[in-house]
Amino acid sequence: MNAHPLIRHRKAIIIVFGVTSLIFGLLIPFAKMEPDIQSMIPADSAVLKSMLQIERRFGSTKTAMVIFTEEEIGPQILAELKKSADPLGQIKGVDSVQSLDSYRALLGSSSPEEFRRKIRENPLIYQRLAGKNLKSAAIVIRINPRAVESDVVRAIIKSVHRTRGKRPVVFGGMPFVHLQIEKDVPRDMATFLPVGLLLMTAFLFFSFRELRGVVLPFLVVIMSICVSMGTLVLLGWKIQMITILLPVVLLAVANDYGIHIIANYQEEVKALHAQDKPVDMATLAVSGFRRLLWPIVATGVTTMAGLLCLTTHIIKPASQLGILGALGIGYALIVSLFFLPAVLSLLSPPKKRVHKEANTPGGRALRLLGELVSGYPRTLVAASVVLVVIMALGIGRIHVDSDPVSFYGSKSAVVKSTALVNAQYGGIQLISLMATGDMKDPKNLRKIRLMQQKIATIPGASRSLSIADVFAMVGKTTGLGSSAHEYLPVDRKETLKWLSLLKGFTREKALDYLVSPGWDRAHLMVQLDQGSNRGITRIAQKIDSLRDPSLFIHMSGPAILFSDLMERVVRGQLVSLAVSLLVISLLVMVFFRSVMAGIFAAIPLGISLVVLFGTMGYFRITLDISTALLTSVMIGVGVDYTIHFLWRYKEERARGLAPGEGVEQTLRTSGRGIIFNALSVILGFSVLILSSFEPIKFFGLLIFLSITVCLAGAMILLPAMVLLLRPRFLEPPAPEPLDKTV
Repeated sequence: MNAHPLIRHRKAIIIVFGVTSLIFGLLIPFAKMEPDIQSMIPADSAVLKSMLQIERRFGSTKTAMVIFTEEEIGPQILAELKKSADPLGQIKGVDSVQSLDSYRALLGSSSPEEFRRKIRENPLIYQRLAGKNLKSAAIVIRINPRAVESDVVRAIIKSVHRTRGKRPVVFGGMPFVHLQIEKDVPRDMATFLPVGLLLMTAFLFFSFRELRGVVLPFLVVIMSICVSMGTLVLLGWKIQMITILLPVVLLAVANDYGIHIIANYQEEVKALHAQDKPVDMATLAVSGFRRLLWPIVATGVTTMAGLLCLTTHIIKPASQLGILGALGIGYALIVSLFFLPAVLSLLSPPKKRVHKEANTPGGRALRLLGELVSGYPRTLVAASVVLVVIMALGIGRIHVDSDPVSFYGSKSAVVKSTALVNAQYGGIQLISLMATGDMKDPKNLRKIRLMQQKIATIPGASRSLSIADVFAMVGKTTGLGSSAHEYLPVDRKETLKWLSLLKGFTREKALDYLVSPGWDRAHLMVQLDQGSNRGITRIAQKIDSLRDPSLFIHMSGPAILFSDLMERVVRGQLVSLAVSLLVISLLVMVFFRSVMAGIFAAIPLGISLVVLFGTMGYFRITLDISTALLTSVMIGVGVDYTIHFLWRYKEERARGLAPGEGVEQTLRTSGRGIIFNALSVILGFSVLILSSFEPIKFFGLLIFLSITVCLAGAMILLPAMVLLLRPRFLEPPAPEPLDKTV
C-alpha cells in the first residue's frame, strides 16, 4: 500500500469530513430571519442613537398603515374604520391605533361636504388619516420598538382581513416592506440552491463527462454550505437580505478546487493511457495532491482573504458574510485537498478512452488563443489600455441609493402601496426633530411653527406635523386665535385655556407622539415623498442648516438612518476595496516570493474593477447594499485565474520551453481548468437573476461581467504582459558558467 498518509488514513478522512458536515447541516433549520435594515447599523452610530432618543420620548417610528380606498370618503366610513381599528388596538405589540374614528367628536354627523371640509382644515387628519384627494382613509398603527415586528404585522393583516372581508385594502409603511423582505429571503434561498446545484451538475458533466467529475465537486459544495450556514446558527447571527448571497457564493466558488483536482486527474489519466501504462488510483491521488497543493492553497487563501476584507465593512451583515464565506471557502479548500483525493483513491480506474482534446472545438480554441497572444502581445496590451480609459469615464456617473422599496420592481405590491402613501399621505420616509424647552410657552411654539414654514419650501419635504399645528387647529376652529399670531396662543395663560379645549378635538394621550408628558420636549415630524438616498441627503442637509441647535437638540429618523447607511456602504466599499487589493497582492508576493508577482496579479483585478464600476456608471446601475459587496467577492475569486496561469507558466519555463511555447502550453493545459473554473463561478452566480430583489439580480449580472473580465485578463492580457516584460520570478534560473562547473 502507498505509504503516503493521505492513503493510509483515507477512510478516517472520509468519515471525519462526512460526519462534521452532517452535524453542521442539521443546524440549518434553526436559522432565523432579520428583515429590518436598521439592524445593519452599528450600535455606536450617532444617527441611530439620536433616533432611539426620540423613540424613547415619543414612541416608535415604526408606523404601519391600513388604507381603505373609496370613491369619496364621508361620514359613513367612520363605522367601518371603527370595526377594523378596535381589534387592532388589542394586538400585542401595538402601541396606538388612530383613524378618522378617533376624531368622531370633532367630525360629528355632519354632511359629506362639511365632513370633508373639517378634514382638510385639521392637520392631524388631512394627509395623515385621510388621503389628499379624500378618496381613501387610513388606520395608522404604531408598533412597539421592542415587539417582534413581523409577528405584529402578520397579526394586523389577519385582523384586517377578518373584519374587512374581500373589500379592497392597501397595506403601507416600512413594517409591511420588512415583512415582504422576510418572506422573499427564504423563498430566494429555496430557489437558488436547487437551481444552482442543477446547473452545476449539468456543467460538471459537460466538462468532465464522467460521474466522479460531477459527484465529487458537488459534495464539496454541499459540505461547505452545511458548515458555513451551521456556523451562522451557532454564532446566533440571523439571515438578512445580504446573507442570501452566502450559499450562492459557496455554490459558485467552493467547487473550483475540486474542478482543478478533477481536471488534473483526467490530464494524468490521459497521459498514462497514451503511453499504455496502468492507472493506479492511489498513486494518482497522491500525485495530484502534491502537484496542486500550493496552487490550490494559494488560490483558496487569496479568496478567503478577499472575503475577510468584508470585515472592514461597517455594515454588520457584510462583515458576517465575509466571515462565513471565508469559513466555507476554507472548509472547501481542506475538503478538496484531503477528502477528494481520499475518495478518488478508493475508486476503480477509469476505462481507457481515446482522447482528442486537441481536435475538439475547445482544444482548437485554446491553441488559437495561445497563438494569438504569442503573436500580438503589444496589440492586446494597447487594446486593454484603451478599454480601461473608456470605462473609467463612466465611474463618475455611479448612483448611490438605499431605499428598501427600490429592492422591488415597479409592478410589485410594495412599490404600488408606497406610491399611494407618497402621493396621498405625505410619504413613507420620515425625518424627526426633537425640540427642548417649555412647550406651553408660545415663544417656543412660534419657533417650531417658523421652522415648519422653512421646511415647507424644501422640494421633497411634502408635509410636517408638530404640536404647534394642534394649537393652530384649535385657534382656527374655535375662533380664539388670529392670523397675526399664526393662530397660536399669545401667552402661557391662553395656552392652558386652549389645552382644556383639546379634549373635544382628540382622544386622551393621542398627542403623545408630538409632545412629551411633561411638555418639556416636542416632536417635529417631516414626511418625504421620495426615498432616494440622494434626495434624502439633500433634504436632511437643508433641514440641518435651518434648525436652531439650541431648540432642536436631535435630528434623526428612518430616512436619515437609510441615508447614513449608504454613506457607510460607500465608505465600506472604498476601505474593503483598498484592503482587499493590498492583501491579495501581498499574498501573491509571498507565494511567488516576488514583489513583481503581486503587481502582475493586481493589474487584471484593477482592470476588472474599472470595467465593473464604469459599466455601473454608464448603465445607471445603483450602488446599494448588495452591489457594494462586489469588489471583495470579485477580487477574492478573480485572482485565482491569475495564480493558476502564473504557476503553470513557471513550471513550463522550468521544463525548458521558450516564452511563447510556455504561454501556448499553459493555455492548452491549465487554461482548460481555468475556463472551467470561471464558467462554474458564472453559472453559480447566474441563479441570482431569479431573485425577488432587484439589487440581487444586478449583483448576479455584474459578477458575470467582472469574472469574465478577470478571465480575459488572466488568459489574454497577463500572457501578453509576461511575453513583453519577461518578469524574473517566472524565468528559470540561469545555467551555471562553464568554468564553475568544471
